[in-house]
Amino acid sequence: MNISEIKSKITELANKHHALEMSLIDEIQAAEFIEAQAIQLIFTYCEENGYEIDGFPTEKRKFIEINEIEEDEYFTLERYELYLDRLTLEKDDVLELNWFYLNNFWPDFYETKEGLLEQIREQLESGSYDCEF
Repeated sequence: MNISEIKSKITELANKHHALEMSLIDEIQAAEFIEAQAIQLIFTYCEENGYEIDGFPTEKRKFIEINEIEEDEYFTLERYELYLDRLTLEKDDVLELNWFYLNNFWPDFYETKEGLLEQIREQLESGSYDCEF
């Protein structure tokens, strides 16, 4: 899948996300599921392009298979987000996709890409992620 196809799907997901009223727990859960779908699109793009951080995801997937560890125990949303944040700092195409995702889902949150990058750096430096690779 190329960047324009991913952006198109992210736009569709963002429209569904904005249509939710968020007044019921079911709608909040639906919103979280939609957000996870958008993150998964970007993750898949990164994986298809061979992007790795400390062996994640390719080498870690092999390790998990060999050691018979449950994939869903290791491949968590938080670990995907950590992976994408680190790639956002390193790869311009990932920055473009992450910026597009965030601005479509939460258009008033970040004013500039530089602000996004600064927040990611601060999160990584502060150890706000409760996981590692």
